[in-house]
Amino acid sequence: MIYSKKTLFALLLILLLPLSLLAQARAETPRKIAVLPFQVYAGTEGAPLQQTFADQLTRLLQREARVSVVAAGDHAAGGAPTKAGAVAAGKALGADFVVTGSITQFGETLNIDVQIIDITREAALSPVSVHGREMAALAQELKTEILARTGLLDKIVRIDITGNRKIAVDAIRQQLRSKAGNPLNADDVTEDIKAIFKMGFFLDVRADVTPEEQGKVLTFTVVEKGLISEIRLVGNKALDRDDILGVMTVKTRQSLNPEKVKEDIQKLNGFYYNNGFVNAQIGEPVITHDAKGIYIKIPVKEGKRFKIGKVEISGDLLQKPRTELYAALKTKTGAFYDREAILKDMEMITTTAND
Repeated sequence: MIYSKKTLFALLLILLLPLSLLAQARAETPRKIAVLPFQVYAGTEGAPLQQTFADQLTRLLQREARVSVVAAGDHAAGGAPTKAGAVAAGKALGADFVVTGSITQFGETLNIDVQIIDITREAALSPVSVHGREMAALAQELKTEILARTGLLDKIVRIDITGNRKIAVDAIRQQLRSKAGNPLNADDVTEDIKAIFKMGFFLDVRADVTPEEQGKVLTFTVVEKGLISEIRLVGNKALDRDDILGVMTVKTRQSLNPEKVKEDIQKLNGFYYNNGFVNAQIGEPVITHDAKGIYIKIPVKEGKRFKIGKVEISGDLLQKPRTELYAALKTKTGAFYDREAILKDMEMITTTAND
């Protein structure tokens, strides 16, 4: 099965990804599992504990599309059967697998040992043992292990990353919800694809699932973006192009990082504001790419450029003569409006007044 996210069809495929996995699961014939009694070692609380656990495990298995839980019927009474008894009960019930075992209680701790019998082969699968205080959590853990051992769980045995050249594998792995050893989950794969794309370094991300004897191999194949070939300003007239580009962190011959581009747009707005263009607007950058590289076009509306009409210093708390303060000001009458310079002058005058 293949999951792919192309730029033009990203949203559609993200929505369809979970459906494709569910459709595959539902298309398979459910396997029949019978939960037979567990032998309980817990004093007087044995019977309630046995029934409660059986009910919880049964409900969890019933939620699985690939499982059909067979009622134990007359085989529900008594303790855990022998292997031969489990095989006989399974055949009588028409089950593919029988689940049984024992529960031992030590104070508030439960130890649960599970045996899974393959009725067709009349063979016991590898046993499962769990322990803890919360029965619900133990039942959930056992359900996962039962599905894994009966071949009904798509367990991830390995995650491979291919196609990357400049971006490190570990950097990509850090974005993933899916983990080796966990069940394969369509929602996690969808979020993984989104997270890898959000890194900003890739044109395409594809997730492939292939079977191996121990489970599923999940492979993410990425297509890296090229380097930035050009950063073009459109609409700038008064300010020099090189001065504007010098403010930016993003440069040509770098990999594209959309977050850095956003930060640079804010820097350009500040740069224009501090050069008298108080109404300047830096538009949303247009980013395109081809086989040769990535192209960033930044629209600029400069607007009117403002100058300082008059500078005055007033107040009675100044410790220095006003002539000295005027000489020290960066803000001058007739100069272009510069918010940063004004803020520094205000700080200088405040410091002088407090000395």
